[in-house]
Amino acid sequence: MPVSCFSLRTKMQLCPTTICVRTRFGLWTGMRRGILTSIPSMTLSPFGPIQGYQSSTWKAVTVAFRRFRWHGRLRHCKRGRSNMPPLLDRSTWNQRGELAKRKPKGRCFLLAEGANTEYWYLERLSSMLAKRNLPKRIDMVPIERTEDDKNKSNPRALYDQAQRIRGDEDGTFGFDESNDIVVVLFDIDIYRRNPQRYSTDLQDLRNVARVAVTNPSFELFLLLHLEGAIESIIKPNEESILKNGYHPGGHRRYVEVLASENLGMNTKSNKGIANLAERFNVAARQEVQLNQDPDKALDRLTSNVAQVIQDIITEADSAV
Repeated sequence: MPVSCFSLRTKMQLCPTTICVRTRFGLWTGMRRGILTSIPSMTLSPFGPIQGYQSSTWKAVTVAFRRFRWHGRLRHCKRGRSNMPPLLDRSTWNQRGELAKRKPKGRCFLLAEGANTEYWYLERLSSMLAKRNLPKRIDMVPIERTEDDKNKSNPRALYDQAQRIRGDEDGTFGFDESNDIVVVLFDIDIYRRNPQRYSTDLQDLRNVARVAVTNPSFELFLLLHLEGAIESIIKPNEESILKNGYHPGGHRRYVEVLASENLGMNTKSNKGIANLAERFNVAARQEVQLNQDPDKALDRLTSNVAQVIQDIITEADSAV
């Protein structure tokens, strides 16, 4: 119904999209799309008087209508948050909404026996995973060995350090028992002649952390980052790797020399070793061909480093 049909009535243009006609009953609003709406006076009266003025064109200074329109918008918004308490309601200050009930992001503290190689690798791996938002519900936090810790290169020192982290609820680490975890990574070649000591230390470490082990050493895990390393490097040298004696004419162990030669860098002193973290998936895929059970590790080539990290990612992402 066109607005011009309303004779003896004042045409008012409220905004570019609306033509308003004032009547004794209220307002008729004609939208440009042709929609006609009636707003009774009783509905508008709480919002103020309807006023207009005449110039070259009829325009509206309709405070009431504008307030009415905004009132409708606010009601629409409030419907979307009808379950929310008033912001200034003191009685709800200590109540948490649904979002606040989600558990905070946890942390995984990574402790390694080696002072350099393992830390360089784990730091790069953690950074790489963080860029991919993995794990979604936990942060990987490699812990660098202090000067005192660097002089204690044995799994028992890792146990002491894990205990310090877990007991440090309000200090440097702020360990949260319900959210955070500790992972310890160590070589077990030193236990070859003392299986009872290995069994004892393994159980103690499991009481305070997740355990990742390599036999004979971390260099075995590094070799897994080379495609086809199992068939071309590890199996042909399995017996020598497992014995891991000193390389002839030097003070370096067999697997360390083997890894350095095949990786093209010194595994103990070259920070470029961290770049291998980019091939973590290759290592994880090949690791399953080795023993991954720490309880059966003493007489077998063993690595469960990738397995432990993958388990943490899976558990964190599946947590609600």
